[in-house]
Amino acid sequence: MHFRATLIVLGAFYTAVLGLGTSCSSPLGPGSAATEDPYWLETIKHQGIAAYNPNPTGYQLIGDAKHPPTLLASASFSGMAVIDADPYIPGGGGSQFYTNQNNFFRSVRNFVIDVRNVPATNSQGTGIHWQVSQATSLMNIVFQMSTAAGTAHQGIWMENGSGGFMGDLVFNGGKFGMWVGNQQFTVRNITVNNADTGIFSLWNWGWTFQGVHINNCQVGFDLTTGGTTQETQSTGAQAIIDATVVNTPVFVRTSQASNGKLGGSIVLNNAKLTNVPTAVGVVGGAVVLAGGTTTVSSWGQGNVYHGTSSTPTFTQGNVHAANKPSVLLDSAGNIFGKTHPQYASYALSQVVSVRDNGAKGDGKTDDTAALKAIFAKYSGCKIIFFDAGTYIVTSTLTIPAGTQIVGEAWSVIAGSGSAFQDQANPQAVVRAGETNSQGILEISDIVFATVGSSMPITHAAFLATHPSCSSGCDRARVERTATLRTKWRRWHVGFTY
Repeated sequence: MHFRATLIVLGAFYTAVLGLGTSCSSPLGPGSAATEDPYWLETIKHQGIAAYNPNPTGYQLIGDAKHPPTLLASASFSGMAVIDADPYIPGGGGSQFYTNQNNFFRSVRNFVIDVRNVPATNSQGTGIHWQVSQATSLMNIVFQMSTAAGTAHQGIWMENGSGGFMGDLVFNGGKFGMWVGNQQFTVRNITVNNADTGIFSLWNWGWTFQGVHINNCQVGFDLTTGGTTQETQSTGAQAIIDATVVNTPVFVRTSQASNGKLGGSIVLNNAKLTNVPTAVGVVGGAVVLAGGTTTVSSWGQGNVYHGTSSTPTFTQGNVHAANKPSVLLDSAGNIFGKTHPQYASYALSQVVSVRDNGAKGDGKTDDTAALKAIFAKYSGCKIIFFDAGTYIVTSTLTIPAGTQIVGEAWSVIAGSGSAFQDQANPQAVVRAGETNSQGILEISDIVFATVGSSMPITHAAFLATHPSCSSGCDRARVERTATLRTKWRRWHVGFTY
């Protein structure tokens, strides 16, 4: 079976809902699935269609979100990795199935990958070979690896590409939790336990890690540094935000000392250390920033620009901390984040299919009226499931605040027709909430697109206010448009007030 990658568009995370669909007697509320019930995505009718291509090239591999299955490597396992997103061609002289920067639309989620039966010294004990590009994601995966001395196991191996998103990952054991080289990635909510090295970075242009937990490793982040040209590119920029590091001798280690000039940028923000003697060090033992049991509030190494000056100042030390309004922080003082919604606790009876309710998704039928009717009937009290397909709309489709919609293998909502062809008066294909509306709005596994010449448009507009807003709401309201062509991004559409 074929699946494709995952987009998250998350609107306002509020509890108030101004209106419910006509079939609703009360808001959706918590999931009602019994413990023994199967995951709703397993049992829902799969009647999606590929409107334009009977053999799509993008894939999703989705395990049971309630009871993630285990992929168990045998003692004789000899493959490159349990899951290989870009295999090397045997006898191909290094050629692979896909050009790494064009390896789009891949997603894996809800698995346990266990390589502990593979002899500890064998590098075949690799969970995932993930050489991918945009529109890719890894989510909700546990990697089980050997903790024996001299282990060669690794959770993720990635030598090239241009990603991507990863989140909600746990690595237990191994030589490396993650061994990575890729242009850019966003990574959130990862935990590494008892590995030799948590994250090894060979090269990048810029990676952002947020919500990192490292426990009982030898090195948290091991960065190859010093290369600043195309030919010598090493780790270009590493941002580590909201980290908790425990019983780990070195939090961040670079391969070369900076020696007073840019050799790869590092930013640490809100890093809580417990029994971590060296916060930042260099291979060979030099200490750049002492650790201990302390919090690194805001520290950087690299070029800093001030005001409008185009001349940088190399800095290695404390840097100005970004302003973080309290409404953006959780109870632990970390930047608020939300896991990709999978509705694992919800019953099939709490989900409705758009194809069962009149929408076609065949890439040619105008589904505008059918989708509007579905939202009018079910928004706020049902999870609305977009069966795989391409749903044509010929006028702006407003998704009411209080709605949860989820696609199947990159369901597409595509604008078509004259309404979206006036560059002097661009119109949104999808509008997330009416102006001044309030409520939870979650959109996942959906692509916003256009058909043919319908180009001078905004793909999505987000309109809402905070429910506590009274006076000054017009000033406080954020009316934000976003063109979602780079569909790999995890969008947290927030509101300032």
